[in-house]
Amino acid sequence: MADLGLVLHPTADVRETVEFVQRWAQERDFGLLVVRDQLPRVAGIPVTAVTEAELVRRSTALLSLGGDGTMLGALRLTIGTGVPVLGVNLGHVGMLVEVGVAELPAALARINRGDFGVEPHPALRVSAPGIDGHAFNDVALVRSPGSGFVAASFEVDDRATGVYRCDAIVVATSIGSTAYNYAAGGPIVSPAVQALVVTPSAPASGISRAMVVAPSEHLRLTLRPGCRDVALEVDGRVEGRLGEGDVVEIVAVPDAGHVVRLDAADYERRSRVKLSLLDLPLLPGGVARAAARPAGRAAFPTRRRRNLTPSPGPTEPSYGSRQLPSPRSLPMSVPFRASRRSRAALPTAALLGALAVGGCGGAAGVASTAAPPAATSPSAASPSTASPSTASPSTASPSTASPSAAAPAGTAAASPIAGLPAKVRTTGIIKVGSEVAYPPMEFLATDGRTPQGFDIDLFTAVAAKLGAKAQFENTKFDSILIGVQSGRYDVGLSAFTVNRERLSSVNMVSYLSVGTQWVAKKGNAAGVDPSDACGKRIAVQTATTQEKDVRAKSAACQKIGRPAIDILAEQDGQLPFNDVLTGKADGALSDLVVVADVQRKTSGQLETVGDSYGTAPFGFAVAKKDPAFAQALATATNQLIADGTYAKLATTWNVENAKVTRSEVNPAVTD
Repeated sequence: MADLGLVLHPTADVRETVEFVQRWAQERDFGLLVVRDQLPRVAGIPVTAVTEAELVRRSTALLSLGGDGTMLGALRLTIGTGVPVLGVNLGHVGMLVEVGVAELPAALARINRGDFGVEPHPALRVSAPGIDGHAFNDVALVRSPGSGFVAASFEVDDRATGVYRCDAIVVATSIGSTAYNYAAGGPIVSPAVQALVVTPSAPASGISRAMVVAPSEHLRLTLRPGCRDVALEVDGRVEGRLGEGDVVEIVAVPDAGHVVRLDAADYERRSRVKLSLLDLPLLPGGVARAAARPAGRAAFPTRRRRNLTPSPGPTEPSYGSRQLPSPRSLPMSVPFRASRRSRAALPTAALLGALAVGGCGGAAGVASTAAPPAATSPSAASPSTASPSTASPSTASPSTASPSAAAPAGTAAASPIAGLPAKVRTTGIIKVGSEVAYPPMEFLATDGRTPQGFDIDLFTAVAAKLGAKAQFENTKFDSILIGVQSGRYDVGLSAFTVNRERLSSVNMVSYLSVGTQWVAKKGNAAGVDPSDACGKRIAVQTATTQEKDVRAKSAACQKIGRPAIDILAEQDGQLPFNDVLTGKADGALSDLVVVADVQRKTSGQLETVGDSYGTAPFGFAVAKKDPAFAQALATATNQLIADGTYAKLATTWNVENAKVTRSEVNPAVTD
C-alpha cells in the first residue's frame, strides 16, 4: 500500500479537506500520514501519526494544505529526497501552489494515474552561528526596531565586493525573486535564469543596487562593528539573532525540492494574473488578457496519460457541497529544466508571463531533513570470484569501463552511451530505486549497508558498460515506479515482473524470466493447494504480481460461494516466508528464484506446492520519456550476455534457471 503525507497549515481549518482526502485515499488503498504534533487538529479522522523524518521516508508524495508558507515548509522537509509536493491553496494569492480546493478531486485522480509533471526547484543553504537551514525563496538579514541599520561586508567566492548599510539584505533564488526581493525593489528573475539576487532594502550607504550572481558562487556576509539584534529570516521565519562579527554563509542547492505540476501553462497564466494584482505594470485590460487562454487553444486539450499505481478506484466524488467542474483531461507538465530551455529565447515580456514563481514565505513550522545516504555497490571483486556471502561484485570502474563487448546478432554495434540522459552523462551516476530486501535479487550485506544480489551486480555491470556508476537507494517497493516517473530515480530495479499495467506507465528492459511458486511448511499439514486455496490464510508481498494473482483467486472463491482467501499482505518480501514458518499463514507465494533461495537457506523447512506458473520477464523500469535510455540499457545487457558476464552472475546467485538469451525493451507479455 502506498502512502500520502499531509503537511497542514498551522492555523487554518483543514478538517473538511483532510476528511475528503482520507475518504479518497481509503477507497484506493492509500495510507494517509500526518506529523504527530498535528494529530489533535484532525482528531477522529483515520490517519497515521509519524515523525517528520518518517513522513518523508514513507510518503510517495506530500500534499501541502495551506498557502505558500505551508508549501515552502513541505519543500524544506523533502530536500534532497526527490519526494514530490502538490500544493493545495487554502490561503489567499498563493504564488507557488497550483490547485484550489475545488480542483482537488481531479488533481488526486491524476496523481493516482501518474499523470503529472515535476518541477525541480533550487534552494539556498544558509549557515550562521547556531543556524543551519534551507530556503526556497530567500534568506534575509533584517534590522530590529531601534537597533540601527544592518551593516555588513559582502564577499563573493572570497572576493571582497562591497559593504551594505540598509534596513535589510535579501538573498533570493530566481523562484523567490517575486517575494521579499521584489518588495525591496529588486528585479523579477525568470526561472529560466539560474541565478541568485542580492538586494538591499532601503539602503543608506554602500551598495545601493541589486546584484545578480551565479548559483555556483559562494556568498558571505559579515556583520560590521556596532551591529546588534539582526534577525536572520529563512523563507520569512526568524531562525535567530545575530550581532557584530557574526558570519552568514549562503550557497545554492540545485534541484533541492520537487513540485507537482498538473498544467504548467495554466499555472503560469494564473501566476501572471496574480503578479498583476501585486503591481506588475499591465495596461488597462491587461489582467483580462493575461487570464484569457491563448487563441486557438482548446479549453481542455488531451494528452496521453500514464497509469502508474494502485487501483483506479470508484468514480471521483464531489468535494462536500461544492460544485465541481466537469471532468477534464489536462496536459501533463513538462519537466522544469526542459521548460527553462524552451523559454530561454523568449523576449522579456513573454518571460514575465511564463514565470513559475514562489510566494511570500510563511509560518509553516516544519524543519529541513537531509537526504538519506544512498548506498553504492562496491567495485572491488569481479563476478568470477565473488560469492553470495561477500559484498556484491561488479565490473570495472566507470572511468575505465567500455562497451566493447561484441553485441548479439540484431543488436546495434554502436556504443549505447549516446542514449544516456543528459543528467547521467553529466554526473556519471545512475540513481536506482530498489527495495533491498529480496534475496537473492537484492538484499543487504552483513554490514547492514551494502546492497548485493543478482540484480545489484547485474545493474552495476550494466552501468559500467555505459561508462557510469550505479547508486542504489533502498526504498519501499510500491513507491519505486512513481519515483521513476517523477524523476527521483533514473531506474527502478526490484525484481519487477513485466506486465501490461506496468508497461502502460514505464518502459521496461527484460533481463530474467521467472514464474510464480507457492510454498507451505514442510509436510503441508494445512493442505495448501494453489488451485483451491479458498478459506486458507496465504501470505504475499504487497504491490506484486503475486498479490494480484491471489486476490483474483480469492474473488473466484467468493463468486462460487466459497470462503475468500484470508490474504496477509506484507511490505517486506521475506515476511511471507516467516509467516509460514511461524504458523501465522498456511502458505505463501513468491517468485520462483526467491522461493529456491529461501528453501536453501531454511534447510528444507519449506516445501513447494504445485508447479510454478505464469512465467514472465523481470525488467528494469525506465521513465516513458526516456526510450533511448531504455534501449541503451538493453544493449549493455546484451553485451554482458555475449561476453559471459551475465552467465557468471546467474551462477553466482543461483538463478541459472531464469536466464534469458536476449534483453528487450518492452517485451510482449500476455498479462
